[in-house]
Amino acid sequence: MRLWKLPSWADPRRALRTLISAAVEGGVASAVKARSRELELDAPEMVELPGFHLFEPPSPVAPYSWLMPQLKGDVSDLINLWECYVDQQLGARTPMTPIESDRFVLGRTAFRRVFGLPRRPSQWFQPAAMIIALAQQVEGQENLSVSVERSKGKFERSAISRLRLHVSGYLLEATPTTLYSNLGARPIEAHRPASDAMLDGLCIRPLRTAHPLARALLENEDTPHTCLQAANVVLRGLSAKRLSAREVRLPDARAGRVAREAAVVDAINHLDREWSLRAVYDRIVPTVISAAEFRQDFGNPFRGTAPRPETVKRWRESLFALAT
Repeated sequence: MRLWKLPSWADPRRALRTLISAAVEGGVASAVKARSRELELDAPEMVELPGFHLFEPPSPVAPYSWLMPQLKGDVSDLINLWECYVDQQLGARTPMTPIESDRFVLGRTAFRRVFGLPRRPSQWFQPAAMIIALAQQVEGQENLSVSVERSKGKFERSAISRLRLHVSGYLLEATPTTLYSNLGARPIEAHRPASDAMLDGLCIRPLRTAHPLARALLENEDTPHTCLQAANVVLRGLSAKRLSAREVRLPDARAGRVAREAAVVDAINHLDREWSLRAVYDRIVPTVISAAEFRQDFGNPFRGTAPRPETVKRWRESLFALAT
């Protein structure tokens, strides 16, 4: 049963929404749904859904974009760690340059909106170093390379259990239990030493299951990889009774088109009333398009500046194109 256990930050319902949207966008929802029904009558056959970790390469469908926890309760420590590694809105001088690439789902403003205001160096040094050090020890990820595109920072690995980070004159040397920086004269003890629970909390392991949905997804060569990752979390949630069997179903293609058109029409109505790109973003991402595609077609939804009439007209035309 330990293999079926989900980390506290993994939300099966968010994973289910991702599974459905990715299957619809990938054009496999109807075929997988039909095949899954056929397999319910066949003899069980074990298959394996791929696992993943929170350090998957950045992309619009990277797991951290659809599995990130909300800031609450016992997951706050993990969020703080992840925020320090990815957000980079942590203080006047940050450990890495802000990520502006459209390949990332959430830009720096979006992360700040989700995770709070920037942090002081005294707040981000320890967790930033801890999460990098932990990344080197996640089981099966010993050869994981830690790097960020367009960053002025330089990572040097002297050993799996130690990591040196040079940025803007700062030096951090991290191990699973201590952190040294040139802001202080001596190593700082970790708030919580690395443990099996923490290491498990950074990844979702591969899942062996005979569930018809998993078999149907794997049989279909066109299934997006995100569907397989999301199904891993969904079936774990089903086993843990955090989801019901009735909920774990894919829509047919027509239902997906109807939902897509309804979301776009709703976005157009809000745009006409409010002239707000943020309102449009909230209604069509990620059900209609990804956040990266939205930024490419419409721009930054979190800028907060008043748009010009010609800009609103262009947005409206782009939305109509999505609905047709």
